[in-house]
Amino acid sequence: MNSSENRTFENRTVANENLLKRMEALENKVTRVSLQLASIQGLLEHFNKQAAQAEIPTQWVRPKDAADIWGVSESALRKWRTREWKDGSFQWIEGVHWKKRGGYNRAIVDHWFTYRHDWQTHQDYIRRWLKASNQLPKNLQK
Repeated sequence: MNSSENRTFENRTVANENLLKRMEALENKVTRVSLQLASIQGLLEHFNKQAAQAEIPTQWVRPKDAADIWGVSESALRKWRTREWKDGSFQWIEGVHWKKRGGYNRAIVDHWFTYRHDWQTHQDYIRRWLKASNQLPKNLQK
């Protein structure tokens, strides 16, 4: 092997070593990010469990106050109590979303505004509220 070939071989060896070092550094970074992601996922699971067990406050608000809170008219609130929705959302349940003489359940209606198109999520929330307020029938308790 002549000196030119020898230098080329040495340069390639050095380049390969540098490449290996950079790959090792990247693998270390990926490992750290993976560990951080696992930690974050664990925290999310913990917070989701706590949120699922958190008590849902019951605050019944008068129609006038409810209209102001949600920025709608009182007549719109009355329509929503019994309306069949064409957009796939569901109607409000008497005694849960509203009462004839008690107004509107703020927590439940707030949740409905957010999850009106996600029936199962809203039903789970209602079930938690019913259970927390000791209104859930025994045959539906888990």
